[in-house]
Amino acid sequence: MRHREFRLSLLFLAFFISAAAEAETTSGETLAARRSFALTGALRADALAPLSDPLAQSAFLTQFSASAELPGSRTLPRLFFQVIGQGGGSISGHIGDAQGASNIEAPRGLRLYQAWAELERLEGRLSFLAGVHDLNSEFYATPSSALLLNSSFGVGPELAQTGWNGPSIFPTPAMALRARARFSPFELSLAAYDGNPGEWMRPGASGALLISEASLAEPLPGLLKVSLAGWSYTAAARAPESGHSGIYLLLENALIEEWSGFVRAGHSFGNGISDSAQLGARLGNFSFGGAWLAMESYELAIEATWRAQLSPNISIQPDLQWIVQPGGVADSSSAWLAGARFEAAL
Repeated sequence: MRHREFRLSLLFLAFFISAAAEAETTSGETLAARRSFALTGALRADALAPLSDPLAQSAFLTQFSASAELPGSRTLPRLFFQVIGQGGGSISGHIGDAQGASNIEAPRGLRLYQAWAELERLEGRLSFLAGVHDLNSEFYATPSSALLLNSSFGVGPELAQTGWNGPSIFPTPAMALRARARFSPFELSLAAYDGNPGEWMRPGASGALLISEASLAEPLPGLLKVSLAGWSYTAAARAPESGHSGIYLLLENALIEEWSGFVRAGHSFGNGISDSAQLGARLGNFSFGGAWLAMESYELAIEATWRAQLSPNISIQPDLQWIVQPGGVADSSSAWLAGARFEAAL
């Protein structure tokens, strides 16, 4: 972990502790009256290899995460702190894909990932959050696609690959202010993120990413949720070779019996990637999907995965991906990718 990130993490911890203590003395509500302090951790490892040359081009990617949460109450904010450690490794470096075959691939290192405080009012209908925050934890998120390993089933690449250092997503979230209103069946979220993630000591110095997402729950029979969002960088945060603003649409619907499906599409304005789309379905611990990305030509990733829960805390998840035209290079050879994710909850 870089020294300044370590100092910043200590600063957040000190702030959280002092805020809680101050709220305890001023409101008369003791910390003991709140729910228990929660500490959680997880170990993840992806073992992936192209079937064309599994020995020479295999990759082993690891990730450790640890988080601490102090739940909120009637007068005190919810506090959340998280660090992650990356073991390095790259599968995309072998196959040359643009979308990212593993959503835990990142440079080696230990870093502060999230540190924020959230205050709720009107029984949770209104929420205000401030701190270092992962945009994808609330925006551009579809639970039906969450099991898939390919990064495009998280934030669409037309947004994920923008800005000077990417938006506020894995592996480098940024300082943020977020407001959310929930009045069933409507939900509206508005947020401003630092335009250059990683520069936490100088938030706002490189402009901001502004994003809003409006959702409607169960607008039609069988349609679980529909969301429409727009985003834009301020002038100082606009990187010359990437999109500067865009929109996306998310649909989740109930299919036959316990199946749920998702359809997502995004478009960005400016340079760089302009369009992406994803669709697929999930049934319990089995999921499949396809992700399309417009580039010089196009790239298409088709994935199927199934998670086997070996014990309450340990799971193994075999995964198979077919990458058509890796990197969007026309007539390039497709790549078959196979492997598994191992996960242990601590």
